[in-house]
Amino acid sequence: MAYSVLSFGELLWDMLPSGKVLGGAPANFALRVSELGEVVRVCSRVGDDALGKEALSLLRELGLSDDLVQKDPSTPTGTVDVTLSQTGTPSYTINRGVAYDEIELTDELVRFATQANLICYGTLVQRSQKTRETLYSLLEAAQPDAEKFYDVNLRKDCFSADTVRNSLKYSSIFKLNDEEVPVVCELLGLSAMEPIAFLRDAIERFSLNACLVTLGHRGLIAGSKSGQVVYVPGFQVSVTDSIGAGDACSAGFAVEYLRSGELRAAGELGNALGALVSSKTGGMSRVTADELRTIQAGSCVRSRDEALEAEMARSKLDLDSWKESESRSKGRDADRYPQA
Repeated sequence: MAYSVLSFGELLWDMLPSGKVLGGAPANFALRVSELGEVVRVCSRVGDDALGKEALSLLRELGLSDDLVQKDPSTPTGTVDVTLSQTGTPSYTINRGVAYDEIELTDELVRFATQANLICYGTLVQRSQKTRETLYSLLEAAQPDAEKFYDVNLRKDCFSADTVRNSLKYSSIFKLNDEEVPVVCELLGLSAMEPIAFLRDAIERFSLNACLVTLGHRGLIAGSKSGQVVYVPGFQVSVTDSIGAGDACSAGFAVEYLRSGELRAAGELGNALGALVSSKTGGMSRVTADELRTIQAGSCVRSRDEALEAEMARSKLDLDSWKESESRSKGRDADRYPQA
């Protein structure tokens, strides 16, 4: 049986130097979830304008339903002005006063949220009070055992400490990249931490099921509430641009985590999808099952972070000590905590 996933947030056009490309993290995420065979809905809002009509048409062409995408009669469809560095890294100017700032709570939306196995959301869409309140209502309506996947996706001038803190209170899975770790630490009033220490702290502090920190081409690290910590190397590919790569990684991780609950398997699928998307233009170029099978079968050299692998090896003793202290203080059996 397919899992049911709700992807909430901004549907917009990335205005690239080469032309416009449909995007927004929720739409990018939803496309990858759909390609992996799960049932997914995008919840957003577009203007009743040419860009909005084109966005809905393209969603349908990509096989995504638009039945939870609202139409705004007076506010324009969202756009982002994107520039790319020489290495393909994007910089964004995110335009305000757009339709996804006005997402309304509807009965149809609540019904889908109460049936969802996972709800994915980010930070950008919470810049407006109306959309933020709609999101929180949906998270409160979700089933207690539904996963709430918070991909922090910090964008300049579109986040606050309160937004990040409140989002973490609702979340069960938290995803961020290594450059966002120090920013989130500062927002939460925490001392600076390396990624491994951060994810351990976040899992305990916010009662998360899992936390993952992506490391660009070097892969990702992930931890779970059981105490397991894994490092999954990345894949070496020729990067066209990295737009949507992080969203693809989130989708792969989320889907495999729903299916198996296995951190390493989730990280492998996330890394593979992210690498494939970074080799294409924009965040919504199609990824085929054959492409995914090929990269998973070993067609690409892995990008290993030898320093991090050494740190993981050294930290096994630390992990053992951590497990023992947790067992003593909480009356748990240390065997419940798998080795990294």
